[in-house]
Amino acid sequence: MMRLRSRLRRVGSHIPVPMLHIPVPTPASLSHKPARRPWLGVLWLCGCALVIALTTNAYADKGEKAHLELIEQMPLYEDQTLSEYIRRVGQRLARVSDMPDVNYRFSIINSPDINAFAAPGGWIYVNRGLLAYLETEDQLAAVLGHEIGHVALKHHGRRKSRATTSKVAATVMAILTGSGDVARAVDLYGAEWVSGFGRETELEADEAGARYLARAGYDPYAMVEVIQILKDQEIFSKKVANAAPTYHGVFSTHPKNDKRLHGIIEQAYAQMSNEGVEPVGSFLESIDGLAWGNPAADGIVKDSRYYHGNMGFVVDFPKGWEVKDSPVRVLAHPRAKANVTFIAMIGQGVEEEMTPREFIEDQLNIELADEGVALEPDGFPALVATAANPGASEVLLVGVVLKDATGFAFRAETREAADVEGLREKLQAVVASFRRMQASDLQEATTTRVKVVEARPGDTYSSLGRASTLDRFPEEQLRLLNGDFPHGEPRAGDLIKTVQ
Repeated sequence: MMRLRSRLRRVGSHIPVPMLHIPVPTPASLSHKPARRPWLGVLWLCGCALVIALTTNAYADKGEKAHLELIEQMPLYEDQTLSEYIRRVGQRLARVSDMPDVNYRFSIINSPDINAFAAPGGWIYVNRGLLAYLETEDQLAAVLGHEIGHVALKHHGRRKSRATTSKVAATVMAILTGSGDVARAVDLYGAEWVSGFGRETELEADEAGARYLARAGYDPYAMVEVIQILKDQEIFSKKVANAAPTYHGVFSTHPKNDKRLHGIIEQAYAQMSNEGVEPVGSFLESIDGLAWGNPAADGIVKDSRYYHGNMGFVVDFPKGWEVKDSPVRVLAHPRAKANVTFIAMIGQGVEEEMTPREFIEDQLNIELADEGVALEPDGFPALVATAANPGASEVLLVGVVLKDATGFAFRAETREAADVEGLREKLQAVVASFRRMQASDLQEATTTRVKVVEARPGDTYSSLGRASTLDRFPEEQLRLLNGDFPHGEPRAGDLIKTVQ
């Protein structure tokens, strides 16, 4: 598995192969009944074909189920041009794989994490975070070829039977919602999805991927280049960012000068055609404009809409109001009235299974004066009601949405009697707008992009870093993006990636 920074891990478990009992005649019986040999041979071949067909269908069904669970929690990156480019590169490799008849499907996960993985049945995924660090179509092909190798060699079927798929949604939600310890959730992924592929299996996928690269006209050495990208990330994490690398898998210990890997690549070169093969397209042009990072991870405001990537929700505050995000709460108020009238939102873990009313009264300790209005935004239980004690305000309205294990509490107050009914309507509209974050939301909220530019005379990564929107280690990150880590500099006329 082309394993890098991992919040998302491999899906799949061993699927029992249907057993067909086909009587095999003894040599003696065969000698007495020679006329039945062709019939038995045909039956044997049909039985084998049926076993293969049933097994292939079982893997396809398993992969389909895993795919549906994954995309429900991890949105896909919506870029039709880039997706088509990756599909075409993948299909070029799939056609020369050991299982060309598999229906391979290629998707981009809308995540800044550096990661790629495969699920049973031909489902291949690559995170947009990894795409930003690749430089050539050959490197992209190396990533896809390795993952196709896992599918074509049926590596998912070698694992012991385990309830992996049922844990996908729970583990992903642990990360998206911030509930529990994220590092622990990552370890869970590693235990369930990564440990199933050992070093020998990964080298088999390397060997298969290198063969596919050569047959498809790509340079097999691109596999080593991808490993170097990962090693640079590891050095950056440890020595510059003072953080432990978070990707898992064999590539965390896969040295660039691995003799076995280089032997595999040398063997692959023998399968290369003497005829040149045109690339599918321009890799750098394809990723120009690629979304960078995840500024919505901890909350971002655009106009009057609030996005929270890690907790996976979007909510609309009243149009024309000023909306401010802080580590404590999100606060919205009319621009001309400061905090005389406002709506505030906080998130709080739900201590036990309860209704929205019980959450308000028992956990928030707010006594309600009426039954309130029950709502179901995006299927989540919600309530808007009036507090019995408004304090110094004319009215105190309370709303709550229960999403997973988190209660999102809204507090609306005004000191002007004329605003009471209008504020009630506004709070109900805000609560009703609460919904799960979709792929289009995440893309809209992520405004920082990878920009491909031509280096000018005198450009350095230091000067380009100062002009970028990177706020942490901009010089070093630009070197990583362009394969020049740790000390390289751009040359005039080169196409280089910046972040703007």
